[in-house]
Amino acid sequence: DGVVQVPAEAPTIQGAIDATSNGDTVQVAAGTYFENINFNGKNIVVIGADSSNTIIDGDSSGSVVMFGNGEDSTAVLKNFTIKNGYANGNGWPYFQGGGILLWSNSSPTLENLIIKENTSNGHGAGISAQDDCSPIISNVVINNNISSGRAGGLYLHNNCHAKLFNVTITNNVSSQDGGGIYARDNSKPIIKNSIISNNTSSDGGGGIYITNGTLTIYSSDISNNTSEDQGGGISSYNRTIVFNSTISGNSATGSGGGFYNIGGPVIMNNVQITANTSTNTGGGLYLQTAGSVLNNITAADNTANYGGGMYVCCDGTVDIENSVFYNNSPQELEYSNSDGWP
Repeated sequence: DGVVQVPAEAPTIQGAIDATSNGDTVQVAAGTYFENINFNGKNIVVIGADSSNTIIDGDSSGSVVMFGNGEDSTAVLKNFTIKNGYANGNGWPYFQGGGILLWSNSSPTLENLIIKENTSNGHGAGISAQDDCSPIISNVVINNNISSGRAGGLYLHNNCHAKLFNVTITNNVSSQDGGGIYARDNSKPIIKNSIISNNTSSDGGGGIYITNGTLTIYSSDISNNTSEDQGGGISSYNRTIVFNSTISGNSATGSGGGFYNIGGPVIMNNVQITANTSTNTGGGLYLQTAGSVLNNITAADNTANYGGGMYVCCDGTVDIENSVFYNNSPQELEYSNSDGWP
């Protein structure tokens, strides 16, 4: 009938996957399964009873779940907790993606998951996705993952255009850039109705770090993230679009407590930028050589050494309309010359 029951008909999830063909379904009863599974190119649905009681535990012996053979959006992983993965393999890509690893034109649908307490020697402790991929990540919690490289939560590399809907990425830690998310090399994530909070980076981008790509955010909350370099909330080096969102309570040792951008362009509409802190320049925003349009912005209660509300550097141009800057310290706005000094 195209349905394999675990454990009634197959004792393991991987055994059930091996017994299926494209279009089949693996139904997994509640319980804890100590496995490391691989879809092996099959476009099937693997569905647990509920993410609260159906657990795949990787037992610290590699990525918990892998997609690496061109799976498409009809390959679905749904209703699981994914935990205790340890990406420590020798050779690429097996030292990345402690919880979920996907690569090589693989674009699965990840839905109703809790991805927690995974680690990686490389990038992306929660999820690592790379090489011409477009995963759909919906109603997923990614929390308490630790990366020895970039991206405690989610790593996107090389044309990986992830779509995130109703995703919470929180309490993740990276030793390099991107405590919550790191994206690079023409990756174009879209983040909608999501929360990126309480993540920590030992380098730039406490919440999100993106370079050589495009970042689009709708109706989301970027809050209480910490960076030991630039961009407590967001650090971006290319086109960035933020609509109907909040950037608040983030902190950076370097510039841009809430938001940091070099190169632009930056487009923001209806964004609250509040209570962010930089011990350098730009408590709320730092914009360098970035043509920017800011509309319906409220920047308040941000602090920095220079430019509490916003710091514009190095011939950057900013069009500010219908916006309010107040109670920022020590100045609401600061503009520097091409040498970067006020």
